[in-house]
Parts: sequence; structure tokens; C-alpha cells
Amino acid sequence: MIVAGCGGASSHTPIAAQPSLGLPAQDFFVISGTCGDLTSLLITARATLGTTTIGVDANGNPVRDPQTQQPLVHNATLQLRANGVAAGTWNTSSLGGSGTITLTAITTAAASGSFSFTMLPQTSTGASANRTVDGQFNVTF
Repeated sequence: MIVAGCGGASSHTPIAAQPSLGLPAQDFFVISGTCGDLTSLLITARATLGTTTIGVDANGNPVRDPQTQQPLVHNATLQLRANGVAAGTWNTSSLGGSGTITLTAITTAAASGSFSFTMLPQTSTGASANRTVDGQFNVTF
């Protein structure tokens, strides 16, 4: 995984959601990357080929799944460290921020693609100003 210039170890956990309310089952994957200074990026996204927009739209409304019309549960969290000490947290989710995740390949054994997020600061963590994070991933399960 490449995260804003950091090549760190990555781990991932595929998660299968159970159908509820008559909606179709959806497969999700979770990718976690950690740099040597303990800065980390966690991405949770639906396992669908192609590009998916996440976060909120231009009107501030959560981006909706085109099939179910429910708000997407995709999210990304960046926890920045400076000399091993927490230096802020940024998020992109249905509550704010925006971005895309592109899956170019996915199987029961691997996933690859790219992402680009404009993340909002959690000011209570010392973060300030929006942060842009771009990267690529190629992981095996």
C-alpha cells in the first residue's frame, strides 16, 4: 500500500454483510496501512469493480448507493503521528469529506486499485484544515 509517500505494512479483513430489510447482501473489504512512525490509514469500502464516490455530495448529503439508494457506508480515517505521538485525525465518511475509491480487480483472494480523498479534520484531535490523501493498493486476503 502506498499512503501519501509512505510505504508501510498493510493488513486487510474481508467482511460480508448480511441482508436485512430485503436489501441485497454487499461484500466489503477493510484495508489498514501503518507507516514506521505509526501514522495509519484505514479504508472500508464496498467490494465493487469500478470507481465509487464516497463522503458527501455538493449539497452536503451522504452519497447514496445507486442500487439501494441507502447512504454508502464507505469511510476512510487517517491518523497522523509525529515522532510516534498523535498529531491529528482526518475522516471521509457519510458525515463529511469526499473522494473516490477505484477497484481495478477483486477476487476472493486479492484486491487492487486506487483512492483519493479530501478528508475533514477532527479538531478535537489537534487536526486542522482539510487533508488530501491519494494512493494505490494491491493486497491479498
